[in-house]
Amino acid sequence: MQLVFSDAQYWEDFLPLTFTRPVAEMRCGILTFSERWQKILGNTEISFFTEAYLQKKFPEPEKKRKSFPGNKFFAQ
Repeated sequence: MQLVFSDAQYWEDFLPLTFTRPVAEMRCGILTFSERWQKILGNTEISFFTEAYLQKKFPEPEKKRKSFPGNKFFAQ
């Protein structure tokens, strides 16, 4: 499972802190928001939708194609 964090709605509310990192990488206590969700969900694969200049540093979501046995039948 892939956990994706988005800055779309709240990015400007946390300026100037979000000039250097996505909202999910902000620290609240001992953990960042992304670390907290990883711990809760037991998920290790995370990615971010963030501003273009930050996207180079923080991993972008991968587009995964689900495969199922019928794919061989339909692929021609």
